[in-house]
Amino acid sequence: MSVLTVGPEYKTLLKKAAPKVIHTEEENEAYTEILYDLDRRSKELTPAEKDLHTDMRRLRCSDPFRPVWSQLSKVTDF
Repeated sequence: MSVLTVGPEYKTLLKKAAPKVIHTEEENEAYTEILYDLDRRSKELTPAEKDLHTDMRRLRCSDPFRPVWSQLSKVTDF
């Protein structure tokens, strides 16, 4: 089993904005707002903020808010 260690600044950032799977429109709006803020400040981010930005983007790209299966019901009629 591997152990993940994070620095104190990243730990503090995680308390405010932990990367997570989005389930509601409210969560989506909050997550998007955080990402926009990080995007706007991209040249001024600390190393921990850059890590958080990268982690949030990776999660967002790999698990979109509206899952594919919700679109399938529109195409198929069972």
